[in-house]
Amino acid sequence: MTELTAAAAVARKDLEMLQTQLAAKEAELAAAERRASVAQRRADDAERKAVEANAAIERIVDAICTQLPVKSDVAPIQTSLN
Repeated sequence: MTELTAAAAVARKDLEMLQTQLAAKEAELAAAERRASVAQRRADDAERKAVEANAAIERIVDAICTQLPVKSDVAPIQTSLN
C-alpha cells in the first residue's frame, strides 16, 4: 500500500506542477492578447490618420488648382525626361 500511496503522491505533485505551468501559459497568452489588441488599435489609429492626411492633401491640391489661372496657350515644360 505504501507504493500506491507514494505513486499517488508523485502523481499529485506532477499534476500540481502541470497546473502551475498551465496557469503560467494562460497568463502569457492573456498578456499576448492584450499586446495584440493594443497593437491593432494603434494600427487602426495610424490608418485613420493616414486617410485623414490624404484627404487633407487632396483638399489642399484642389484649393491650389482652383486658384491657378487656366492657360491653354502655354507650352509644356521641357525637362530632361522629355
